[in-house]
Amino acid sequence: MLLRNNKKDIRETDAPEQTAHGSFHEGVGKGTEQLLNRIPGMDRQTAREFARHASEAAKAWEDFAETGATPPAEPLKDTYRREFKWLNGIQNVFANRVMDSIMLVFSHLGDVGGIWIVTGILLLMNQAFRKTGAVVLLALVLSAIICNGLIKNIVGRARPYSYEQLELLIRPPKDPSFPSGHTSASVAAVMAMALTGFAWWPLFAVIAFLIAFSRMYLYVHFPSDILGGAAFGLLIGWLAVRMLPYITILR
Repeated sequence: MLLRNNKKDIRETDAPEQTAHGSFHEGVGKGTEQLLNRIPGMDRQTAREFARHASEAAKAWEDFAETGATPPAEPLKDTYRREFKWLNGIQNVFANRVMDSIMLVFSHLGDVGGIWIVTGILLLMNQAFRKTGAVVLLALVLSAIICNGLIKNIVGRARPYSYEQLELLIRPPKDPSFPSGHTSASVAAVMAMALTGFAWWPLFAVIAFLIAFSRMYLYVHFPSDILGGAAFGLLIGWLAVRMLPYITILR
């Protein structure tokens, strides 16, 4: 089954690009430090340390995204054949131009953890939700390191579209398929919200589900990639909460 070309050339941001203003990870570090320094009572050293960790995580993911190219098209393996039927089934049931647009929106919401980074920062800036915000951001850092920087490189699974000649709605991601980084980050963030008592976590859980579903709809992940990402996300969210007493930014 072929997906229609996206005439507007909407870009997939799984692999961040260098800009005239510096590298992606440098921007993450500087932006994080500047934002934290605006929070009343924030210690500059703590802000600098938190920004350093954020920059290092972004750098590890950035380096991997540049080198972990997905293999070219090859015959479909028997172990993936059943999962490919699920992807085709999703298209047969849901595919239309309206759904294309909706899935593109939710997929891009999860690019580089965008919606979760913004949410974590907004929560961090609110005194009542500072703990939730800090844990969400920590969970995103851990997800980037563990899933995008380590597990994907170890497993090295090819993306679904590499087994068939498909015209994608988005630019093909360059990194391997397992686990889904979008799903891992989304579930980790929601898990952090739920375990810290944030009342609105069910709404964000729906968003996380739609982000994960969009990745299958767009043929960039197998169902097992999504399940793997969700499993890692749950573990990472729990781990981030366990690390809460050691987050000096809250002291």
